[in-house]
Amino acid sequence: MVEQRGIAQGIEEPPTGVLGGQRILAQGKTDVIEPPSVELAGDEGIDTEPPDELSKNILKAAPLINAFADNGVICSVIRPDLKDEKVVDRAIAVASVADIVVVDWALGKKQGETEGQRAKEIIKGIIENDLKKRGRLRLIAIYTAENIPGNILDELYNYIQVFKYFKDHDELLKDSQKFTIQNRSLKIAVLLKKAAGDHVPNIRPVDFDELPEKLQELFAGLNCGLLPSVTLRAIAAIREGTHHLLAVLHKDLDSALVGHRTLLPHPEDAEGFCEDLVSDEIRSILALKKIGNTYAGESANKQWIGSKIEQKEPLEYKTFHLTRADAFALVEKGEGAHKKIFNEMRIDWLARKLESVPDFKDITGSEVNIETAKVEIVDIGDIAWKKYKIPPIGEKMIPQMLKGNEVLGQQANLDFSRLCSLKREAFGLRRPVEGWIPRLTLGTILQLRDSDGDRFFLCLQPRCDSVRLEKDKVWNFPFLVLEKASSKLNIVAKCFDKDDKPTDKKLFYEPKPRNQVVFRFTSITEDTIEASEEGGKFIFQDKENNKFFWVADLKDSMAQKIADELSARVGSVGLDEYEWLRRKAR
Repeated sequence: MVEQRGIAQGIEEPPTGVLGGQRILAQGKTDVIEPPSVELAGDEGIDTEPPDELSKNILKAAPLINAFADNGVICSVIRPDLKDEKVVDRAIAVASVADIVVVDWALGKKQGETEGQRAKEIIKGIIENDLKKRGRLRLIAIYTAENIPGNILDELYNYIQVFKYFKDHDELLKDSQKFTIQNRSLKIAVLLKKAAGDHVPNIRPVDFDELPEKLQELFAGLNCGLLPSVTLRAIAAIREGTHHLLAVLHKDLDSALVGHRTLLPHPEDAEGFCEDLVSDEIRSILALKKIGNTYAGESANKQWIGSKIEQKEPLEYKTFHLTRADAFALVEKGEGAHKKIFNEMRIDWLARKLESVPDFKDITGSEVNIETAKVEIVDIGDIAWKKYKIPPIGEKMIPQMLKGNEVLGQQANLDFSRLCSLKREAFGLRRPVEGWIPRLTLGTILQLRDSDGDRFFLCLQPRCDSVRLEKDKVWNFPFLVLEKASSKLNIVAKCFDKDDKPTDKKLFYEPKPRNQVVFRFTSITEDTIEASEEGGKFIFQDKENNKFFWVADLKDSMAQKIADELSARVGSVGLDEYEWLRRKAR
């Protein structure tokens, strides 16, 4: 995808698309699935409709294409033929390269079919195809002349409940007032044509010339946010730098690349080297474009805060108030503003408490003097907070405060922790693509379920020792034990619960030699220790027949950091020295 018009912070280009089967990188695309033409009515085996119904359901392609062109979006129209058995598959294939798909609910029907049968099959196929590719941002609009949008919404919502993914990972929410079905990456909206009339409550018909703007508005709602804006601009920068990349990584260097491979003791190492070469150049493009500075800088953060906190109305979290000015100060000064801002919030809490409960007493039963309390809150700290019964508040709660909800804010913490530390995992949008098999190496997280309950381990085998393993030979792999976190945690991963459903697990590692264990595995590929797939899970089985579930792979830098911490601990020196001199060195 490239950019969507009006998403955030000056992004002005519409989504990518295709025209006549060719991918259009510089322009957007909306696919419109058009109802059958009038001459199809009355064919054998096809239900006929009265002339007025046909005229009501006809979609005029030329005005629609022109309207999208006026908005800088390339629109292709598919006109289904009821005699064509591949029309559903063709529509799904075309939709795979479009960000927005518009489907008419009345695509014609054969005997025994319901009115929206083909539309439902197309939508289900599009969703299924997206899930196979680990998900994507997708807007599907049902553009209909039927004046029963609520019935269409309910029928479609029930029809797509077959996807287990939505129940386990990203629930679809139905909004009967806005006539939408939505989760974080998918939005389905019912839109009425002018022919439907304007007597349906809560929904205004959309004419052909209004459709492009309406669709872009709906699509922008899927992309609004600070992180999506950064991501979209990064993708745009990569696209703009495509020809520069090709100019830098040109064919005259091929002989050097091939020569590099021929000189290696293990030639296949050149494959990863080539991937690193390209990714480093892409990172250079992003740095030169100052993507982070421009779209995740102070002004961008303030813009985001401004959209959440009104000028005169503070953001409420539990019983605390966060003003826009205080939130701006946190963004500007970071940790340096914490003490002042949170003490102001505590003082504000106490002042409002005294207003609502004039006879409010402190923990000793004494009356509260607000001026004395202000000084103590700043000077004494947590002793004063407890004295005046002030609930806990601090920097660790900032995401919850900005979310305005403790549960949702904490979930954002967990999700972002996984995003920042894991490069792939068994569940969610970052699960492996079809055909990819996990291999045991540095950073692999495994879950073992036995009589002792669930236990978790992090593989510490260096990458160079995890490949080129002789077939049928037993190999020792060292692991670091990951404890279930209580107060401290440093890894978050989605693991299997007792019902084999994904659940966030907070884990803690202590990089000390005593926390290491060794498991023995046999290579069956003459290369690596690979998992096998059983019932939707990836399983590693060791020599003692322990079955480990593959949970995730840490990012390379994170895994190396843990290995370095352990290595430093192994090399630490226990030395008795003159204590006075040791302390003078601090």
